[in-house]
Amino acid sequence: MSVLDDIKKDPKQMAALLGFARRLHIQESILFYFDKGNEQALYSKYISESSASQVNIPSKVLTACSALAKTGDWGKMKPLLALAKAEVLKMLLAEPLKTGGTFYKSPEYKTWQTTNGPKVVDPKAARESAIKALKLLGFDPEAPQLKKYLELKTAGKDGEAAKELTSADAAITKAKKLKAAANGKKAAKILGIKDEKLLIKALEFMAVGNKAEAMKQLEALAKLEKMKEKAEMIYTSLVKSGLA
Repeated sequence: MSVLDDIKKDPKQMAALLGFARRLHIQESILFYFDKGNEQALYSKYISESSASQVNIPSKVLTACSALAKTGDWGKMKPLLALAKAEVLKMLLAEPLKTGGTFYKSPEYKTWQTTNGPKVVDPKAARESAIKALKLLGFDPEAPQLKKYLELKTAGKDGEAAKELTSADAAITKAKKLKAAANGKKAAKILGIKDEKLLIKALEFMAVGNKAEAMKQLEALAKLEKMKEKAEMIYTSLVKSGLA
């Protein structure tokens, strides 16, 4: 996927590019690149030397296409037209669509950028804001799973960041549950519990901050194991021991 293809995804930016291209008389190159017509139609419109919209392509490609056009062998022209489009794209990417190219300095682009373009983001402020939001949501900003999310937020890519946060949240929850399972086995030995399933379940709920459900599991555990300690005492002991 090229820069030109990316621009086409935004109708308003594409309109700005075509306006710029018309002013420089290179719009036919862009129209040719995206034209899905058949071989005969593409040749007649963009390749033929008699066409008013002829594009600038290597002479070898032009000669080969012209030879096939004379014999009407349009099917064999398909790979040549693909090559012609690749050459047109190559020229457009070299200039005006290279980074800092003439399109990005043009009044057409600046008008689009002012009304529709990406907002200028202060990386430091964006990162600080993202970290603050994570803390409010109960996340640890230092968690390795959130590294990519913070990078995207810092770059101002909010849409991608939102998707990444969903993935990171799932990964963090999974990691917490795996840790809870491991700690459950340790806690079971310390507390002398034979059936560790309820304890592990309680630790999983504790890991995601759901004390109410954790207490239900611990109450059931205390009853099942005929433990003298009440659920609240077990909960406090787990927290103090660092196992939850």
